[in-house]
Amino acid sequence: MLIANHIFDRMLGGEVEDWSAQALEKMKASEVEIKPTAEGETLPDVKAPVISLTLSLLHFTGTYEHPGYGKMVVELDEGELRATFNSMQFPLTHVSDLQFELYIAVFNIKTSVTFQLGSNGHVCQFSTMLLFEPGTKEIEFVRIENNNERSHSFQRGEMHGS
Repeated sequence: MLIANHIFDRMLGGEVEDWSAQALEKMKASEVEIKPTAEGETLPDVKAPVISLTLSLLHFTGTYEHPGYGKMVVELDEGELRATFNSMQFPLTHVSDLQFELYIAVFNIKTSVTFQLGSNGHVCQFSTMLLFEPGTKEIEFVRIENNNERSHSFQRGEMHGS
């Protein structure tokens, strides 16, 4: 919605609001403080067991699209995944199996990214909370181009679907 609000401001010719700053203020105001237990101890962090990556990072690279948010490109850069969205770049860190963490430095926020496999066993989409507006549902980006497989197919003179 931040992007849409910015576009509406420009189209209507009025003052362009700083929607990012407003969203950041709302998010900071909604943060919950962890309270210590009765004996002054905090509860330990409980994490789900880590499942190692079953696919090569190259399988996640490609162009993904959402009808409202547009395109997000996932690339492999020096052995690490990086997502590019509207000229902003975000590192993607592997957490467990098809689960990654996307770091939005502007807001100092980490959000979960879950890739899904299609019936052919290939990565076909991912879902994430962009956290631009608290309380929103996960957003699904569908893969429209697989850069890695496409480039290898052309090199071999083959045509494969992604």
